Amino acid sequence: MKRFSKRGFLITLFTLLFVLLTVASASASATVTWARLSSKVWRCQIAWSGTSGNTTITDNNVAGMVLYAEVVPADSPTADYDITITNAAGIDLFGGQLNNLSSSAAERREPVVPYVYWSGSHTFTWANQSEASASGTVYVYIRTP
Repeated sequence: MKRFSKRGFLITLFTLLFVLLTVASASASATVTWARLSSKVWRCQIAWSGTSGNTTITDNNVAGMVLYAEVVPADSPTADYDITITNAAGIDLFGGQLNNLSSSAAERREPVVPYVYWSGSHTFTWANQSEASASGTVYVYIRTP
């Protein structure tokens, strides 16, 4: 019986982990763009694709109240997939309202509590989605003072 050396085992293990992480990270991507719709309303557009993933949303010097989000699936995500948008403290701005989304119908969702404030960077995450070719877009509308 052939025995592996500790060094050979570690090299094999790290190589395997690197390959798995490379494949996992290549299966998801997101793009964030900002648009000023009026003197007081901004729209943050997050276009995502792939299985589960996340991206950072920089604030683009926009601070204000979150009005609502529009979620538009494009290429058949898994039914009941979830989206979260969290602030720096890890708080979900929509309080779970962007969970269990339709795989085919566009939806408009509001934060679970009124007066949710958008400021600074946020993390956008999509999960419970297993279709590698799936994609969608989320539009978050923010009213500035």
